[in-house]
Amino acid sequence: MGDDVRAQIAMDGDATMKRNLRRIADALGVPASEFYGPLMLDQQVLTLLTLVQTYLGGADPAARERFMQAVQAIGAQYLAT
Repeated sequence: MGDDVRAQIAMDGDATMKRNLRRIADALGVPASEFYGPLMLDQQVLTLLTLVQTYLGGADPAARERFMQAVQAIGAQYLAT
């Protein structure tokens, strides 16, 4: 995925948050901009991304890998419908 200017602005320079958002977007096969409204993050999306970031920050590498595989599976199901 290419750079997403809105992601950079919304994340206000937080490299970890941008990297996690990019990984989630890549796993789902969508651009990071899919997580944004016209100008800013929707509160529900922000809450979800914060929960995901908290989980990924405390999980061991194997758990993070399983999580990303599960997200990819959900994305594949969503795209198949």
